[in-house]
Amino acid sequence: MASGLLIAGPLGISIPVMTLASAPGGIAEMMITATTLGLSVAEIVAFQTTRVVIVNFLAGTLAGLWVKVTARIRPASASPPDA
Repeated sequence: MASGLLIAGPLGISIPVMTLASAPGGIAEMMITATTLGLSVAEIVAFQTTRVVIVNFLAGTLAGLWVKVTARIRPASASPPDA
């Protein structure tokens, strides 16, 4: 949600709208909250949809990077810790 505060100023969008637009959660829930608070539903839904698409596209890349980094830190031949 801090990213919403950083984006609100340069784009000229109100802070409450960007707070909901960048908040984690479902699009439907943010839409209902925006309607209840009298905020711009269209802007919030557009930002939420963009956020979901970006996160989904980056998830595979970041997971692959995580596997490579952790493989360098802990080689595959290392035995797992005893439970």
